[in-house]
Amino acid sequence: MEKRDHIFISYAHEDEDVAAILYKRLKESGLNVWWDKKSLIPGEDWRIAIEKAIQQAQMVVILISKKSISKAGFYQKEISISLEYAEMQPEGAIFIVPLRIEECEVPYKLKPRHWLNLYEEDKISKWINSLKSQMGKDITNNFS
Repeated sequence: MEKRDHIFISYAHEDEDVAAILYKRLKESGLNVWWDKKSLIPGEDWRIAIEKAIQQAQMVVILISKKSISKAGFYQKEISISLEYAEMQPEGAIFIVPLRIEECEVPYKLKPRHWLNLYEEDKISKWINSLKSQMGKDITNNFS
């Protein structure tokens, strides 16, 4: 069994600036993060690499914005792949964490999961601190 030790960041390319900030904050906190801009190797088949990274992730964070929810493309596929792998996780395990980066509707397929509003004051710091305390063990509790 492959070690599941990283956080996968899923985002629409229009939200790349927020993904970059999140990547930096998670890395600075000592967490292992997979982000396409830093993790893909030149010449690598990015579609295969992304699916493998989702499959091997301990957690997938999905950035949600007004732009992303109305966009067709691979972002939607990443959500579908993540949901597929979430079904293979133990009951109660937190595998997908939707993160709203602005006030917007949460896509129907993600609505059953509790989401976090990163745009609210100091939410990112509180979430990362909670995440750091959970990443060394199975993630089976909700973040506060």
